[in-house]
Amino acid sequence: MSKAVAEQVYDSIAPAVDGVAESVVLNYGEYTIHPMSTCSEDEVAVLFARVCQRSNPVLQGRPFKDLELLGRAMYRKSAKLGMGQVTKHEGKSVGLGCCWDYAEGGVWANSGFEMPASLAAHGACGKACFDAVDAMPKRGKKTLFVAFYGMAPPHSPHCFGIMGMSHFAMAKAYGFDEGFQFTLIPSLKDNKGVFTDDKFTEDSMNWKLSFTDVSSENTQVLDELKDLEGAISLQVTSLDYNLSDEYITLAALTVRMKKGKEEMRAPVDILVANHLKYLQSYDFQWSQYVSPGNNQLTSRL
Repeated sequence: MSKAVAEQVYDSIAPAVDGVAESVVLNYGEYTIHPMSTCSEDEVAVLFARVCQRSNPVLQGRPFKDLELLGRAMYRKSAKLGMGQVTKHEGKSVGLGCCWDYAEGGVWANSGFEMPASLAAHGACGKACFDAVDAMPKRGKKTLFVAFYGMAPPHSPHCFGIMGMSHFAMAKAYGFDEGFQFTLIPSLKDNKGVFTDDKFTEDSMNWKLSFTDVSSENTQVLDELKDLEGAISLQVTSLDYNLSDEYITLAALTVRMKKGKEEMRAPVDILVANHLKYLQSYDFQWSQYVSPGNNQLTSRL
């Protein structure tokens, strides 16, 4: 955030005005992609609750109010880097992509929220994945956590792939070295895409964690995970590999693009250029200044 914006003082009796413009960073057919910071926390939370249950065994059937709270945590965690995005169709939010610095921890860490009891299995899986990465030999690398991506049915999955690939490229521009992601969704592990890569090399480390190997002090969580009879797919990749033709081809397969890497790379390049420009703008700096949990603002009112 620029020092000039941070030091501005605003009259506490002035009407509340949303100073963030409706910024489009990519037009893709019928869809537009926007920086998440141009959307409200409420909007993203409701969208997340709508999208997140799809095929996710530890989120299906949970109370919507609890899923909305998880969406709010996703929003706040993504706000610091400002790389999060929302896809819209005819002006309505239909998809989102959330990411943040791995060093910031899991979704609930420093979010200002407490995890609801109904999401204990989800939380246990996330902790197990972070613990698995923490146990790997330390390489002193800066890692982007590619946390959550999804589109509301029946919308095209193309945009969630484009958002994810753009985050790898933006992370590279911001000095990150690698990306980390995991999935519990069976369809993403069976479509010959990103999560069917079984290499374990310096550039692409892929492995599985059985649900029965996830630890928890909650016996109900252990019983629930045991009944799932599946595994979590984890992946740590160098960003150079993420941006290679090989990986982009896998990403295109994941979201069912028929023309492969050519169909993926062109919109990603446009999106990255526009979003990086947005991150240098006054609009983004202002969105950070008024973001939820910013004590700097409330101390001045």
